Amino acid sequence: MEVQIYTKTDCPFCAQAKQWFKEFNIDVIEHCMDVEEDRLSFFQRINHNQEQLGEKLPQINTVPQIFVDGNRIGGYAELLKKQETILKGRGGALTKLSETYKPFYYPWAVDLTIKHEKAHWIEDKIKKSLSFLKNKAKSLEDIYNNSKYIIFDEVSFDENDLKLIDNKAKTIIKDFNDEISKQEEINKNILEPIINSLIKKHETNFKGVGQPLRIALTGSKFGPGIYDIMISLGKLDIEKRLSKII
Repeated sequence: MEVQIYTKTDCPFCAQAKQWFKEFNIDVIEHCMDVEEDRLSFFQRINHNQEQLGEKLPQINTVPQIFVDGNRIGGYAELLKKQETILKGRGGALTKLSETYKPFYYPWAVDLTIKHEKAHWIEDKIKKSLSFLKNKAKSLEDIYNNSKYIIFDEVSFDENDLKLIDNKAKTIIKDFNDEISKQEEINKNILEPIINSLIKKHETNFKGVGQPLRIALTGSKFGPGIYDIMISLGKLDIEKRLSKII
């Protein structure tokens, strides 16, 4: 049995997953991805493979990611769900449940672990975005409202703002999505020329391009700057959210 696990240094669930394999004397090959660009590239590659196989699964954006004999198991919560199958695959039936992780064997606790994994990922994103989330915020509630688009997967649209997404706005969103899909990564140096080209193409101004994109990505015409929003979301989330509008 060959086990490969993709991790990052400060991830508690990565440490717990490695400890699980250690407890059952299963060697692992660890790929530590402390550089954010490495993680984003990895997530993009895995999500693309899923799409090519026609698998309608949630987008992968957390670590650890565990592979056994080339098959993706998932994160720590999925490891706990599949531990009996994995141990049988190693040779022989499961002889004992991990005492360390036995409490997580129960479904309610596995669900709780999944929520904790997601919370850890959200916390990472908010920490990196705090500098602009605090911009013009007068209270913690303002910061919370500014960060809702990061916290929640599904965009909740303001009805009045959604009315601003007319046919021209949808065309702008589609053109932007087409351009962003060609990029391997995103940053302000990549985004700015794309925005400027759309301003010229559609004979409008920055607001004419930025406002429909902001609404599509966050649900509101108000909020952080459009470049900050896009960089904090990342390429995969941008494409996913824009595709629902067009």
